[in-house]
Amino acid sequence: IGKTTLDLGVWAKPADREAEMDLVRRNGQLSATEYIFRTRDGREIIGLLSAERIEIGGEPCALTVIQDITERRKAVEDLRKSEIQLRLVTDSLPALIAYVDNETRYRFVNKTYSEWFGKPAEELIGKPVKSIVGSEAYGPILPLIEKALAGETVSVHAELAYEGAGPRSVHIVYVPDIGDDGLVRGFFSLVSDMTELRRSEDLLRSTEDRIALLMENVTDYAIFSVDTDGVIETWNNGAERIFGYRAEEIIGRTSDVL
Repeated sequence: IGKTTLDLGVWAKPADREAEMDLVRRNGQLSATEYIFRTRDGREIIGLLSAERIEIGGEPCALTVIQDITERRKAVEDLRKSEIQLRLVTDSLPALIAYVDNETRYRFVNKTYSEWFGKPAEELIGKPVKSIVGSEAYGPILPLIEKALAGETVSVHAELAYEGAGPRSVHIVYVPDIGDDGLVRGFFSLVSDMTELRRSEDLLRSTEDRIALLMENVTDYAIFSVDTDGVIETWNNGAERIFGYRAEEIIGRTSDVL
């Protein structure tokens, strides 16, 4: 008491003190303004300063309150860094990753999600899921969302017609976000686009069906297949006519019998 804050070296930047006092003189008060202060042991802290001009014994004074928010700011900065790391990781994945709150609004989407629907992340954040995926796709996934918000992990395959993205074959995983109080705050969404894989499987299946049909109808040629151990796996009508073995007799035996 009796010394100025400059005498005590409280201000990390003395010019800040002059700026603060000038604002109080002109405006009569200053509310929740951040400054950097120095403690007695030399540590620098971030303080949230509020001040009001008053008179004590006829002398103008400034009633000042400083709240140490160093740890709060550190927590915010750590959170920002973790969000950047999360963004870097999720944006590198080909799957659609999102976080949806308990009001079914997007709170996070990755790069793939934005690209799928042709909208930047900032246009998706805060929007209801239904307004983005469309009514036709939302109908089938609504029961899944309800399960996730009830605390149940969901993993299903679905054929959905998305607004803007068109018909897609997808694998959906919803994982509930349950707080320490036991309440579900939202859910994490992982959607993998299986459309091309499904098309490839359908094409392969169609090709296999055509080959099987060809094998059954060709009688001038013996067409059969064997595995790596030489065991006969398929046997067409032509093979039966030429070698005299019916399919049920030869399949499962080695080709040494031929």
